[in-house]
Amino acid sequence: APVGAFDSRLCMRAFLQLGNWHLQRRQAQGHSLDAQTINSSLSFYSQAIRHGHDSYKAWHAWALMNVTALSHIEEGDPQAISHVVAALKGFFRSIALGAKSECSLQDLLMLLTLWFRYGGEVLADSALSDGFERVDVDTWLLVIPQIIARINAPDTRVRRAVQHLLLRVGRSHPQALIYPLAVASHEASSDTTAGSSRAHFAEHVLMQMRAHCDTLVEQALLVSNELIRVAILWAELWHEALEQAYRRYFYCEQQGVDAMLQVLAPLYQKLDGGAATTSEAAFISLHGPDLQAA
Repeated sequence: APVGAFDSRLCMRAFLQLGNWHLQRRQAQGHSLDAQTINSSLSFYSQAIRHGHDSYKAWHAWALMNVTALSHIEEGDPQAISHVVAALKGFFRSIALGAKSECSLQDLLMLLTLWFRYGGEVLADSALSDGFERVDVDTWLLVIPQIIARINAPDTRVRRAVQHLLLRVGRSHPQALIYPLAVASHEASSDTTAGSSRAHFAEHVLMQMRAHCDTLVEQALLVSNELIRVAILWAELWHEALEQAYRRYFYCEQQGVDAMLQVLAPLYQKLDGGAATTSEAAFISLHGPDLQAA
């Protein structure tokens, strides 16, 4: 290897070790981390990534140190967002360098935590948008459940970024998203607003995926619907829906009737559509007249 490259690696390792020793000495003395120790360690790690731009360990240490600094800053401190942005950039770089390793998964989870907590900030959103373009789309397959869980995030920027990333993954690996999105799209019957919102946004992503894999989406929804039909019988659906309707009628102020009908309307549509199985036919024969009369 060229002498210059060797010197850079040596300097990177030296500064990385200095940062580690600085932290370990403070902890060995039984003291908690203070601002001076954190800033000194950040300075060492900054030098490490300057000399080792392609070093996973240097970027990982730099990102973690910024997260540590963030935990020692009071909420609302203007310096907080600078540590968030630095940590995001560090994790994106370490993820790109340590792809398909266990350490990369840890970095991914840390990145998701920062994203979902601070993604609404303009500077953080910008760093995230830039980072998503630098990381291989296959990387996100490891954390698809965590990402889909935030598909209805209350913050607009976070929600938009989640949907954009899911669409990117869906273009390359539609099979990885189809089933979890199909399951999420059936949460509309939930009694919570969050459930309905998640179903709405899941359906939105599925509709956009139809542009390049319409057949796959259609088949996945068919399988999902049939699995739900087999797993949850109409008697169970109506029992749960009637309990929800009861709660909404008596406990929703001013809109009790509308809220109740909102729960029951989808089930009446299924009832009007007729039975597709012997179990559904038996349910209609036994309860259909009473439900229609109600």
